[in-house]
Amino acid sequence: MIHLAERSIDGLRAWIAGDPHPVLLDGGLSTQLHGTDISGPLWTARAIMQEPERVRQAHMQFLQAGAEILITGSYQMSREGFLRAGYQAIQAEEALRTSVRLAREAIAEAMECATPSAIPGQRHSQRRTPLVAASIGPYGAILHDGSEYRGGYDLSPGQLRSFHLQRIEILAEAQPDLLVCETIPDLREVEVLLAALTEFAHLATTVSCTVRDDRYVSAGQPIEALAEVVSPQVIALGVNCCAPELVPALLQRLREHTALPLIAYPNAGGTWDAPSEQWITGSGTALQGSFGVAQLADLTSPPVDLIGGCCGTDAGDIADLRRSLRPRSGGQTPLR
Repeated sequence: MIHLAERSIDGLRAWIAGDPHPVLLDGGLSTQLHGTDISGPLWTARAIMQEPERVRQAHMQFLQAGAEILITGSYQMSREGFLRAGYQAIQAEEALRTSVRLAREAIAEAMECATPSAIPGQRHSQRRTPLVAASIGPYGAILHDGSEYRGGYDLSPGQLRSFHLQRIEILAEAQPDLLVCETIPDLREVEVLLAALTEFAHLATTVSCTVRDDRYVSAGQPIEALAEVVSPQVIALGVNCCAPELVPALLQRLREHTALPLIAYPNAGGTWDAPSEQWITGSGTALQGSFGVAQLADLTSPPVDLIGGCCGTDAGDIADLRRSLRPRSGGQTPLR
């Protein structure tokens, strides 16, 4: 496993910088759980409670595709969300811990089965132990109405802080390597999250937002304003669960205002339709398209530092992305 010193904020910064290529994230866990029922307000939390082995196998498949960071299925988990769905708060706490454990078990198995040179699909000549990133989704995720793509909840900063603090505390006890505060639609929620994280000052985090276009986050603030609300715990800034074609312009705007590493893991395109629980294309039909690998593989100006996929992307997409990525230095040699 990764040494404790490497899990420090400085250690993780060095880990990210230690490869000339972008660090490869996994893809959409919900997408990789092919055939598993994740309908309803708990989403992947339902699978973690009912079919944990399927979740562990999905993590394994991302590792075999070359992923170096596994994001846990804790995105939609909270005491409040579980109570709304008719469960008990203690079940939410156990699910949060289990989400980290399943990712950790997948990594342990992958490393045990690895050849002396690499785990299946890895590109490194020397093995780097993949990391577990505990997902912290927005408050809007528990509303199950698409609010993570709008923001604007009717909550005070204090209420929002209390909501996030409860689950951060439980995830911190489970000892992930880092957190990912992801799919955040509003910079005001980013500020609340980072303020809550000061109580766990040893934990590093990435921060990524949803967007309305190539200039603004979902709640309407300019993307470059994200660079103004960071804290010392933030090791990467960027976007996720947006259309792939928006990523280059968004990263360029961010790069002009921050020297922090940039992170991007877009979805496969389309718009999330909460009532039908599916991604819809502009023609009103369910999304059947593929991940925009060609649009992401050569993100060298500005260089992306961490890259992967979100909703609609699976292990096959991540394998394709791994094969296509260029060095951050701007070189043109594809990975093998």
